[in-house]
Amino acid sequence: MSHPPTHRRPGGWLGLWWAFGAVVLAGLFIAVAGQLLAGGTIIAAGFALAALWRHRAADPGGLIVRNRRLDVWFYAAFAVNVLGAVLLVDRRMEGWILAMADLALAFAGFVVLLRPTPEQTS
Repeated sequence: MSHPPTHRRPGGWLGLWWAFGAVVLAGLFIAVAGQLLAGGTIIAAGFALAALWRHRAADPGGLIVRNRRLDVWFYAAFAVNVLGAVLLVDRRMEGWILAMADLALAFAGFVVLLRPTPEQTS
């Protein structure tokens, strides 16, 4: 019995994950080189792009961890917290601003977790 040929995507099964990893790795190198604010901002941008790609891409590949809504929420939360941590360390933001952003993210997370998925409603 012969099997049909398998078609591989250019990025393999990881899909867009390699691009996310490249952005975060570039941010890490920049941060280690002494530019903490620039490197941390690039890392946060990488997580924000991962949230966008996970939400919009038809086949996000390795960015899939849980369901779509929860993955987007986690990637967005990482982006906000990485950027907030960098700004706190660089003393460009006060702690209460990050605390308010985290409170808003926590509320959004509860909404994401408690809202039924289309599979649960049918």
